[in-house]
Amino acid sequence: MKRTWNIVSIGTLVLLFLFSLQGTASTATKDTLIYVMGAEIVSLDPPNQTDSLSMTAIQHIYDLPIHKDSKGTLIPALFTKWEHSNNGKTWTFHLRKGVKFHDGTPFNAEAVKFVWERNTSAKKKVRRRSYFTPWAQNIKVIDEHTIQTTSKKPFAPLLRFFTHGSMAIPSPTALKKYGDQINRNPVGTGPFRFVKWIPGDRLVLERNEDFWGPKPKFKNLIIRFVKESGARVMMLETGEADLILKVPPVDIERLRKNPDIDVLVKPSNRVIGFYVNTSAPLVNDRRFRQALAYAIDKEAIVKHVMKGVAQPHCSVIGGGTFGEAKVKCYEYNVEKAKQLLKETGYKGEKLRLWTPKGRYTMDMETAEAVQGYWQQAGIKVEFRVMEFPTLTRGVRKVNSKYQVVLLGAGPTTLDGDQIMRARYHSGQIPPNGVNLSRYNNPEYDKCAEDQSIELDVEKRKEIMKKGQEILARDLPYIPLYVLKQVVGVRKHVKGVEQLQTEMTIVREAYLE
Repeated sequence: MKRTWNIVSIGTLVLLFLFSLQGTASTATKDTLIYVMGAEIVSLDPPNQTDSLSMTAIQHIYDLPIHKDSKGTLIPALFTKWEHSNNGKTWTFHLRKGVKFHDGTPFNAEAVKFVWERNTSAKKKVRRRSYFTPWAQNIKVIDEHTIQTTSKKPFAPLLRFFTHGSMAIPSPTALKKYGDQINRNPVGTGPFRFVKWIPGDRLVLERNEDFWGPKPKFKNLIIRFVKESGARVMMLETGEADLILKVPPVDIERLRKNPDIDVLVKPSNRVIGFYVNTSAPLVNDRRFRQALAYAIDKEAIVKHVMKGVAQPHCSVIGGGTFGEAKVKCYEYNVEKAKQLLKETGYKGEKLRLWTPKGRYTMDMETAEAVQGYWQQAGIKVEFRVMEFPTLTRGVRKVNSKYQVVLLGAGPTTLDGDQIMRARYHSGQIPPNGVNLSRYNNPEYDKCAEDQSIELDVEKRKEIMKKGQEILARDLPYIPLYVLKQVVGVRKHVKGVEQLQTEMTIVREAYLE
């Protein structure tokens, strides 16, 4: 009897131990969310990033002056309220009290002033400097929690701009300590603290226990970088990933049949198309650029490559964005393309086409399809697939040799000024900004400038329409389609927020 009892007791203890291990594993899982992107982030320095993946990470580490929800409604964040003068030139902002940066530095008006002066500095020239210079010309600290700016002209889209990732406010102490290396050592006031960034692999964040708002419901956020779409899908199916971006269209229906997975499909304002280097050979001729546009069958690409998770589009500004207008569409017409090529005197020179792989849904596949259409029109194409960070560095170089590159553009402010002024004004040609097309047209520049200071909403829309019509004629960018964002999540992940700006946020998500 005694021996039997000992055996049973030992067996019971083993089972209890195994159950306790199982419980521990479950708890650990619920403390970590694995978030998988299709490309690596580029920078964690708010005004020095220009891609939505970096901005997605930034919105978890930092806080913005103003947030917006999935419907675009403005929500007070680090700024609790604001008012402006009758002429729109002076703005007063009231800051949230009791907030500290991750390094313990107080969040106050002096900190905001320090950051804004850095972002408007002609010497430092951050990449998003043009987002600050129109309104942050005379910065004045009123008291510890009140700051005021006065500019020579009003800036119509200001409040929407405060929802943009570049407006995130880093710790001034960290900026003084790290300088330009703040991009690898971010210190904000957001719900997650930076732990480490392993290049080519992952970004590791942990919960900020001192966050001023609702604290994250899980401890660790690990953002993985996996460019192969098949690998991302497999990670979701096996449970290695809790959430993946850019689900391939071909896998949507199969994943929907999986009882452990939800597929979230939402519209976005992300336009996918081709930036064209208007200073490069061949494509410096408007007729050649128009030939490129006529040679593409957008409808076929949306149907056969994108499997319907996109919609053909003709403007540089995507749907749901303030200022979007109907403009000229280049219908598929190979004969028209060949005629224009003949007019330019094209002799069969190679056209360099660059594309990322995994940054956008079916990006490389789209570029391959377009390569085929251009070849059918008689254009020789040199096709090159590049890592996204390498590609973006290449097109930003002052003397970049690129000719055509597949890239998306979606104003995360939901205001068309972010596209019109920042992307195509001649004053934003690198190194001054992100006019990647090197487009220079005084007539267009005037439209871009005038719309940004026009406070009358209807008049502003008319100016923006004229500007988009000029761009549709000159084609420094060849739009293809607007993306629908497709995100895959495990069923136990709840509270995921998909913004129209092609960002998926898990600040308030939780794991069941």
